[in-house]
Amino acid sequence: MPNSITTDQNTQDALDRLGAQRDLYSRAKWTFGVQTALAVPVALGWSVAANVYPTLRLWAALWGLGVSLLDAAVLDQFQNSFRQMGARVQELFDCSVLRLSWNDIKVGPRIDPELIVDAAGRHRHKDPTYSKLRDWYPTPVEKLPLPIARIVCQRTNLWWDSRLRQRYTSWLILVLGGSAALAFILGLVYGMTLERFVLAILAPLTPALLWGIRECRRQKSAAALSERLKSHIDGLWEKILRKEMEDSELETEARQLQDEIYERRRTSPLIFNWIYLLLRTSYDVQATKGAEALVQEVLRQP
Repeated sequence: MPNSITTDQNTQDALDRLGAQRDLYSRAKWTFGVQTALAVPVALGWSVAANVYPTLRLWAALWGLGVSLLDAAVLDQFQNSFRQMGARVQELFDCSVLRLSWNDIKVGPRIDPELIVDAAGRHRHKDPTYSKLRDWYPTPVEKLPLPIARIVCQRTNLWWDSRLRQRYTSWLILVLGGSAALAFILGLVYGMTLERFVLAILAPLTPALLWGIRECRRQKSAAALSERLKSHIDGLWEKILRKEMEDSELETEARQLQDEIYERRRTSPLIFNWIYLLLRTSYDVQATKGAEALVQEVLRQP
């Protein structure tokens, strides 16, 4: 029998939860943006200034120490707090729409409804009708029984996350490679000695390069986790098509997958909203077509 996922995900309660999730993640990303700005462009500015004006070196060192303390004591805590609250609200949305039980051991108690109301209200200032949050999961799944539709929705979620992080990582690698190449070319063009090249170009660029390398590693690790879980679903899919899985077994699998999805959301590095929005349209089309293909595979089975 068909399921009610596509209807449930567009109810007011469900949209409020998505709006709250989007607001909380946006606040986490704003904090991450501040951390990135302090760690990369501002730090580069101080490095350049200290090389040009040696009397600023002490102030540059004090700035670096102060920013490190601020990041560890305040900003990192804020980012983690908002990200984890966003993950819990998203888990509440998924459990409601996909009809999954809430895992108190994994997630903890349900998040306070007052927090959802407050965060959703802030999001409605940007999107009063939730136009960008409707049809969160692809509509073709409405043709499938709930136990199978859940798996398709989870696979879509994992596919989205993996592709988004892979694309972001590719862009970071291009920027890092381009920056390193530009630095080398500048050194050759201006005929710099090794000492001057290190002090004037390499040293100021080092914080940005190190940040980029760490970010690439974190994003690749998170993408690999999503890809591994998606591969597990692809293996499970063959059993579904052969009708080797009972509904109770599929529900158990879905709950275990959801635990892993929550953990990934709770701990994975953030991606700026503008990158998500830039890729959203094309990825939405691909995700919907991919879900439709899976739906048709099931419907064609005798």
